[in-house]
Amino acid sequence: MAAIILAAIAMGEAFLYVERMKDTVTVKALYTAFLILMLVPMPYVAAIYSYNNQKSMMNSYKTINPKMPGSVPEAWTDALMWLKNNSDPYATLLSWWDYGYWKSPAF
Repeated sequence: MAAIILAAIAMGEAFLYVERMKDTVTVKALYTAFLILMLVPMPYVAAIYSYNNQKSMMNSYKTINPKMPGSVPEAWTDALMWLKNNSDPYATLLSWWDYGYWKSPAF
């Protein structure tokens, strides 16, 4: 985390340095290069982080239940099957989960 903060401060200082320079074609090219270097890697970094986070989460699920075949923990599917078998067919369930909304209408 400290490295990210330090990199952000360094990029900010670099932008300020370029802004203080005279407005020439070279400075505009340098400014454009800074923007490209800063913005282009962002989606890749986010994708790698998301992939590694999902992989880590699935590995932790597999330690809980090594036979788990899918990406949804077996406890969730068990709970949903219980709700389906023990509730009114026209009932609607709406619940908050840590990973977003999961609406399950008409079990």
